[in-house]
Amino acid sequence: MVQMAQAQTYFSTLNYTLANEDTSLEVELLPENTDTILSIAGSGGRILPLLSRSPKRVICVDLADAQLALTELRLALAREASHSEFLDFFGYPHAGADRSPEKLRQHWLDRLDLRADTREFCRSWLSSLDWQRPLYDGRWEKTFQKLSRMVRAITGSSGQGLFECRTLPEQTEYLASKFPHSRWRVVLALLGNAAVFNALLYKGSFPQKNIPGSRMRFYMDAYARLFAISPARENFFLQLSFLGELRHPEGNPVECDRVIFERAKAALQRAEITYLKSDAIEAARNQKGRIGFFSFSDVPSYFQGETERQFMQKIRPGLADQALVVVRNYLHVPEQCDHSGYLNLRQHHSRVISREKVQVYDVDVFQHQPGASAGGVQG
Repeated sequence: MVQMAQAQTYFSTLNYTLANEDTSLEVELLPENTDTILSIAGSGGRILPLLSRSPKRVICVDLADAQLALTELRLALAREASHSEFLDFFGYPHAGADRSPEKLRQHWLDRLDLRADTREFCRSWLSSLDWQRPLYDGRWEKTFQKLSRMVRAITGSSGQGLFECRTLPEQTEYLASKFPHSRWRVVLALLGNAAVFNALLYKGSFPQKNIPGSRMRFYMDAYARLFAISPARENFFLQLSFLGELRHPEGNPVECDRVIFERAKAALQRAEITYLKSDAIEAARNQKGRIGFFSFSDVPSYFQGETERQFMQKIRPGLADQALVVVRNYLHVPEQCDHSGYLNLRQHHSRVISREKVQVYDVDVFQHQPGASAGGVQG
């Protein structure tokens, strides 16, 4: 129970300002025109891409007022600003970037339609940053900025050279002939040390690992998959890991894609958006069969005890028939979890899961089947 209390504390602050997941996965899974989506808010960077699928209603749930405020800011800005203004506001790299984004941020905060508490938080927060780019101010992003300095110090220019590769064959050749693998293993050993992440980020709330193998092997395999998916410059997580920031626009996360952004903007003109400070399980239970898609993020990785075993049953009253529930497991897969009434479609969606651009999550895609027996289709 102590760890659960620590996890509640961890999730109650501004942890994310960019994205710790590649939401292009959920975008591909989400059916068009879904009645109701419930999603962990986070930075709002997962909510905006989901809107590109034209849902009728979106419930953004989080334990942190700061994350809900940032989500509201993100969606309000997307509703009113142009694509380039959106990128400039947050500090994403792109061609023709505004050279005076501080004034742009002040301008938009004054004119956006925001709740009073949200406006007050955002003004105080952005002022504390002297109106500089807010993209890397979350605890998660700051942690990776610190880790990237370690990566650069250990791997040197040979590690940085990875980002000069513009094609996957070129990168494969670079990895075989020039990448400093022995020094990279030193980095992975540090990444695999739970004490490092606990000290920098989780403050005692690190998920209790229950998957096979060492943490070092876990990160070694995850990064090896990322190196094989696409050039590193096309991956925001690899840019954060090695560079500490996004320098190559082709690696910006999916919310920055112009087509996704414009579709989300159109959906924002008609979708009903709710911001709810709540436990995700309770938020789901209260929806009375309306939820067609539930983006759970990696929250269940932190569950313990009865909650860990029963959370899939506890959310069922809020789910529509055939609703999809996407769960990302990080180092910890819920144990003895009752999946009665669900089919696990992970194998069916293995292709899109294998292309996800963070690769530290074991992804489950559950489909609610009220008449199904226990077990279902397991991946």
